[in-house]
Amino acid sequence: MTSEEILEGNKLIFEFMGDSMNNINDFSKPDDGMLCFDWCWDWLMPVIEKIESLGHLLYISSNNCIIYEHTGKDHGWTIDSYSSNKIESCWLACVHFVEKLINNKK
Repeated sequence: MTSEEILEGNKLIFEFMGDSMNNINDFSKPDDGMLCFDWCWDWLMPVIEKIESLGHLLYISSNNCIIYEHTGKDHGWTIDSYSSNKIESCWLACVHFVEKLINNKK
């Protein structure tokens, strides 16, 4: 994954978090001011909690992260992300989730 892709993913997540990111001091902010969703659990866990608060089931196991949406009789959709480490797989799943939300609004 390129640094540009990581930056774009972090920007998407930041936008998704909206008002809950107003108090940025609650997060471990590095000196360079970069968004840290891709490597810092202190930043990523509130994203995971927000996704769950929207009624989506999210499972993390080893280096795999799965987000489910089940709607009525339809089985809905599934985002299944696997990577070389746990935080990266969770970050990827969150980015794909936000992309899916954006595409569904169009």
